[in-house]
Amino acid sequence: FRNGCTALHYAVDGSHTEIVDLAFENGADIEAKDRNGWSLLMRAIIFSSKKDVIKKLIELGTNINATDKLGITCVMQAILVGDKEVLKLLLSAGADLTLVNKYKHNASQLVIMHSNEVSCFK
Repeated sequence: FRNGCTALHYAVDGSHTEIVDLAFENGADIEAKDRNGWSLLMRAIIFSSKKDVIKKLIELGTNINATDKLGITCVMQAILVGDKEVLKLLLSAGADLTLVNKYKHNASQLVIMHSNEVSCFK
């Protein structure tokens, strides 16, 4: 696909846990990234409506500290989409809050910068 996505990326986007399970049972790359550098976990945080896919990726050992081309981490994505539940999952799994993006902002700074926009911090 032109955007660098595989069928697995779309399965994650659509919250199809059974397809995700089958793909990993058959050796799919858990760290596959799209053209933006978004990992499967990042795409699940952004697009998936079910937390099961996110939990499954964490259980399978995906890199919870993966970054995209801008240095945005999974924690930062959770902050930007305002998903408190996902943020808790990532923190429980040991996500690193000290990583900085291309603009030298860490997760804590993003919370402060977006606190008026991000509903989970109101």
